[in-house]
Amino acid sequence: MDVFEKVSGFFKKKQVEIDTNICKLHYRITASIFFACSLAGLANHYFGEPISCNFHDKDINSDLAKDFCWIHGSNYFPEAFDGHLKCAVDPTGRNTESVTDTSYYQWVTMVLFLQAIICIIPYKIWKLNEGGLIKSFGTSGTMTQMDVDEMSLSATAQSMSRHFFNLRDRYTEYFSKFFIVEITFFLISWGHFFFIDWFLDGNFLDYGSSAVQYYGMSPLDREHYANPLCSTFPTEVSCTVPTIGSAGTPVSFNSMCVLSQNIVNEKMYVFIWFWLIFLMILSTLNVIVRIVYIVIPSYRAAYVSQKVSRYQCREIKMLITKKLKTQDAFILSQLAKNMDPALFDEFIHYLLRHLDNSEDDEEKALCTTPC
Repeated sequence: MDVFEKVSGFFKKKQVEIDTNICKLHYRITASIFFACSLAGLANHYFGEPISCNFHDKDINSDLAKDFCWIHGSNYFPEAFDGHLKCAVDPTGRNTESVTDTSYYQWVTMVLFLQAIICIIPYKIWKLNEGGLIKSFGTSGTMTQMDVDEMSLSATAQSMSRHFFNLRDRYTEYFSKFFIVEITFFLISWGHFFFIDWFLDGNFLDYGSSAVQYYGMSPLDREHYANPLCSTFPTEVSCTVPTIGSAGTPVSFNSMCVLSQNIVNEKMYVFIWFWLIFLMILSTLNVIVRIVYIVIPSYRAAYVSQKVSRYQCREIKMLITKKLKTQDAFILSQLAKNMDPALFDEFIHYLLRHLDNSEDDEEKALCTTPC
């Protein structure tokens, strides 16, 4: 029960947000998908029959033969049997008489589990290096407007404004580390995709699109094409078990085996293919947007001004563009996620006054018309 509570607690919404929604897609959603697929494969392995072989009429123990075929792998059927079997591998370009290539299926659950762990590692490293900076602004940042009167709201905003400037020398390192985390998640998303393609013997790059194309055909047309799911995860294979006969001479027994584990695997990897494509696109766009955020000050100003409702957008954009650096604007956007809108408005009000006073030594009145 304690383990379940710890795992479920990891996926709950945190009181203080220290990352972005794109990051959550990696360490929460993607990790959950890999964990779920790993558990599904594990359940099928231990509560079902991952492989069944027809050795009952042969002079060999059927359980021994079945275990041998699962542990050491099986052979693909020759091309002559291609039209006769329902879900065998596409033999095109393979030496099907000698290649034993199915043993890696037993590693699927472990590989999926490790991929889930990899999704979480960058977040855990970021959490350790973040140092509680956002949280240091105080839990009062999450209170609603009904919890405080106007005087308390103003006092809290002033205190947070001073705290913002006291910590300003930490923002460059903070933002740099977070940008590295975003790059890491971007690389991991692409790494997952190409690692799976390597793990599945080069059959994953177009796995999902080929499946859609195949099942989009009419049943009659499908008879003339190899099923891409079966080509990657064949359910029918040939297994030869070597043993020693009663006379002490080598004896081999061959039989057809059904890899029922692959019925689960083929469906899981179709879903994983589409999810990773989606994740890679979003991760790539996120890195591009972040680079634009760094390079173009007006974009940063427009982004932060969306979080404010009380002041004229033009003046705020001007002040942010000229007086706030990239790392400052990033901290503001993170704080906005953790503050009630009314408190954030008041915080921005005192922050901009502080900026004006520090550079011009005079206060400027800010309009209160909505953006």
